Amino acid sequence: MAAVVLDASAALAWLSADAQTPASRELALEVARHGAVVPEIWHAEVTQILLLAERRGRTTKGRVAEIVALLDELPIETEAGVPQRMRHEVLDLARDRGLSTCDALYLDLAQRRGLPLATLDPALGRAARAVGVPVALGD
Repeated sequence: MAAVVLDASAALAWLSADAQTPASRELALEVARHGAVVPEIWHAEVTQILLLAERRGRTTKGRVAEIVALLDELPIETEAGVPQRMRHEVLDLARDRGLSTCDALYLDLAQRRGLPLATLDPALGRAARAVGVPVALGD
């Protein structure tokens, strides 16, 4: 069983030398040992962040390839989206908590699975705590 719902900010924090902290390194070990679960959109978010970093000269194509290979090795389960759920429950959660629908997907997944949410996004962390979802990392 997965240990945590992982958002893109948390996943990339342990892969960036600038953003690494003891907590992010511990999260990486936890994910390597016990796995994580992500919504489908996670893959697009992670690759978009990596591509932008490459285009802005913050990393290289080679380093992006290394990061992608590392992510490929981790036991990360992808939960397939359910369009009807997105149009109803996720939309309502986004409205109620002042989140984007993308961020609400992570919170919805954590609530349904009864898992902590690993995020560095302050608004998502506050929303998670407000509905009783434990937050890994965050402020």
